Amino acid sequence: MESPKISGGYIILSRKIIESEIWEKPPLYIKVWIYLLTKAQHAEFKKLKRGQLFTSIPEIMEACSWKVGYRTVKPTKDQIFQVIDWLRKGNESSHEGETKATMITTTKATQGLLINIDNYDHYQTPKNYESNEEGNDEEEAKATRKQRQPDNINKNDKNVKNDKNENKNNIPLEIENFRLRYSKNQLKIIDDYLEMIRHTRVSAKVSNSVILGMYKEWDKHPPICVEYGLKTHTENPAYHSKKENYTLGIIRNTPADEAAKKLVGVSKQHTQIDFTELAEEAGNG
Repeated sequence: MESPKISGGYIILSRKIIESEIWEKPPLYIKVWIYLLTKAQHAEFKKLKRGQLFTSIPEIMEACSWKVGYRTVKPTKDQIFQVIDWLRKGNESSHEGETKATMITTTKATQGLLINIDNYDHYQTPKNYESNEEGNDEEEAKATRKQRQPDNINKNDKNVKNDKNENKNNIPLEIENFRLRYSKNQLKIIDDYLEMIRHTRVSAKVSNSVILGMYKEWDKHPPICVEYGLKTHTENPAYHSKKENYTLGIIRNTPADEAAKKLVGVSKQHTQIDFTELAEEAGNG
């Protein structure tokens, strides 16, 4: 008895995609790319040619959202624009190792974008791929089992290493999730602050796991308090040698309404902040 057909059609994804540049980008890049592939026309329809689709930035934002617990996280316009811009600009190599430099071509249209998937016909034509069949005679099967046997040695150690690598690979995505709560101006302040913190290390480097820890601590406080604490620390050169615990003291000791007033005061009146007083508060925090 034949299995029931899967509705909705299919796309072809080359195994070589894991060797391509997009595989090394943040997870949102591959998600947007696969979304575009699934929405592109497999055959001409009305005014759309094979490999084309009509969409919009808000539509891509909605389609590429994800769940964090019960909360839905939606990528920002800037994040989607960044991915689209990367896909349509020339890269060192194409998405699956060919000489073509771009992955998509875009044309502005009324209320959206007309996107053309470059080389769509080449990658979505089955006959262009080498055979994926494997021999199944007994000798070949024995050879395969023999070859794979050493892989079982220290299997538990390998699983632990794989888990660690997987967790490490998830850190950039977690950081991106935390950044979604901040405005564009606040993100600029955060980036300037992290650059300053980098120079408090002998190696001039701060690992992603440490940066993630900072975001987790900041997440316990209102964004306005985080903005004030980071801005206060960053704009006073006398305290640039102090590490992130100093900043956290400022954030903890400054209520949201006070932080908002002081930030407005700085921007409108250009008054100088009493860094000595804040340093004492931070030391007591």
